[in-house]
Amino acid sequence: MKLIIWNTQWAKPDSKREIQIKKIVAEESPDIICITEGYMQSWEHYEHIICSQEDYGYKIHEGRRKVILISKEKWTDKNIIGNDELPTGRFISGVTSNTQVVGVCIPWKDAHVKTGNKNSSSWGEHLSYLSGLKTHLDKTHTPTIVVGDYNQRIPKKYSTKLVFDTLLKTFENFDIFSTGIISPIGKQSIDHFSTNTIPENMVIKSIDNIQNTQNQRPSRILPTIILSQFTGGSLWFSGNAILKNLIAEWNITDRITGLSTSSIQLGFIAGILFLPGLQLLTVIRHEKYFSPALC
Repeated sequence: MKLIIWNTQWAKPDSKREIQIKKIVAEESPDIICITEGYMQSWEHYEHIICSQEDYGYKIHEGRRKVILISKEKWTDKNIIGNDELPTGRFISGVTSNTQVVGVCIPWKDAHVKTGNKNSSSWGEHLSYLSGLKTHLDKTHTPTIVVGDYNQRIPKKYSTKLVFDTLLKTFENFDIFSTGIISPIGKQSIDHFSTNTIPENMVIKSIDNIQNTQNQRPSRILPTIILSQFTGGSLWFSGNAILKNLIAEWNITDRITGLSTSSIQLGFIAGILFLPGLQLLTVIRHEKYFSPALC
């Protein structure tokens, strides 16, 4: 059995990145595909497809699903809830080729902390999901695969000890095969594959996830940044540039000229201290501060 896991990071239907992802997936000809953070419109050409609920606690966009499962064979026993403990919109399971496949998108560390419902604490949604998933998996006694975005690296890297131990406890009856450094990218992954049966001749590898394409920016961006930095930085020297004219026109004293220069420089320093202190840069997009320097 060949299985592909891919977090498409909401690649829009018919976008360049989405077209490349679909091309690579098709070339691999997998038996099962798990797409996380994807659009149903991108994958509905497959005959056998199931997905999680639409509502996952954030603004609803047409076609967006946290988990999509695709199989070459028919699906039976579809389950979009799991149990009442599981947060909505992040779970889907079904049976295909005599195997239960559970697709998951476990909430990231800050889900619903500063965005979404804004009613959780750091790792709160993650731990809640693991609790519900464990309840579901403990009742599973058939060959089962759990695939998708676990939002933790194994071995532990960024999560707390409690969170990591809870993950291991959740999968105590399963073997997670996508741990450690994944070749050829040479990195750990947060997308994982685990099963309560031992697959034969299994090979775990990564394929090009189009990150470079995703992160490309239009060619105008660099010149815009350079121009903004130049025009914004020139204000630092504006006081000195006009002092001679001010002295001639207004007959100001040396004390006033010194205050003029210092006030501009102190303004820069105050801004540097003020913005991080209020954490405004985490709330308002950076360009809203940066772009006015062009004016």
